[in-house]
Amino acid sequence: MEKCSVGKFTHSDCHLLNYVNRKAIQAIEKLSETDLNLLKLRTDSNYELKTICLHHQSVFLKNYEFLQKVCCDPFKKHKTTIKKMLRVVTVEQSRIILYKGFKVKPGQKLCASCRNKLLKIKQIDESNGQNSLNTKDEDHDVEFTPAELLQKRNVIAELNSSFHEIGCSPMKLYALGEHSRSFYGKEKLQRVHETVKEKIQNVLAVDLPEKKNDVGKSVIKKSEDLDKLVDIIKNQLSGTSRRKQIQMLTIPASLMWSRRKIKETFNVSDYSVRKAQKLFKDQGFLAETARRNGKQLSPDIIELVKKFYQLDEQSRILPGMKDVVSIGKKVYERKRLILCNLSELYSSFKLEYPNLKIGLSKFCSL
Repeated sequence: MEKCSVGKFTHSDCHLLNYVNRKAIQAIEKLSETDLNLLKLRTDSNYELKTICLHHQSVFLKNYEFLQKVCCDPFKKHKTTIKKMLRVVTVEQSRIILYKGFKVKPGQKLCASCRNKLLKIKQIDESNGQNSLNTKDEDHDVEFTPAELLQKRNVIAELNSSFHEIGCSPMKLYALGEHSRSFYGKEKLQRVHETVKEKIQNVLAVDLPEKKNDVGKSVIKKSEDLDKLVDIIKNQLSGTSRRKQIQMLTIPASLMWSRRKIKETFNVSDYSVRKAQKLFKDQGFLAETARRNGKQLSPDIIELVKKFYQLDEQSRILPGMKDVVSIGKKVYERKRLILCNLSELYSSFKLEYPNLKIGLSKFCSL
């Protein structure tokens, strides 16, 4: 088949079956505007592309992020390939990084070291406030913040000033993960409460009563119920099918448990946890994985194979009175002796019917 425009431009082979199951070419116009922009950015094409094969569509669009296994190393500093702590670069991020003088394609991945270097060389544009880089979580993800960043910093400065006046430590947001913010906020609020309470007691020379924990019993009851639910799931997971296990693992996945916590709690494989998390994200709670339907032989082929077995050239009827087999209620068929081994019989069948698709194991099972 003729090469597509993408294959000609990138000087790569077309119509490979590594990620697709058929060969075809389609017009570029059939792609969405988003996919078309991604294709141009990822192929660095400066001229108008007209066609794309299914192989290149999979490589540059559907599986592009999956195929990026290492850091793209925009600074050319890595002596070895980095495969851990990788984060995908979005279209907006790639354009801003390009503005900084470093070429990174959307869909490629950056390691933590490269993301930190980008943070150090950032130059905030005061006119629009849209080109700043900020850390989002403990993995130092690169996030491009809006113009309200200055207002947020002012609020933090006011809080820290108030904390300093009452003798509390300041707010520290650097390297604070998204899942840790709620706990950090509650802990900080508790410390502020204790500090203010102590100062009020000293000023008034009184002992203030402790705050009653009205929700303590409720929290304990919910914790016990959760432990019971975990035990029930553990018992159900043992001895059940892989498909049923993945369905039940959507329960802890719905609680936003980490992959490691689910693995250690229920003693399951990392693959099952990833499948369950993806299934919950795509289809929801207690969703079932799709069944894989195997290829079925047509009844005509099955009947043809049976008749081939009964040909006099391939088998002969046994002469004994007891050489019969029951195939129904009071229905008997004479046994036949195959005159060659099954491999030779299969070869004879393929010579006579070369266009029929049937494997040796299926042929022998009939």
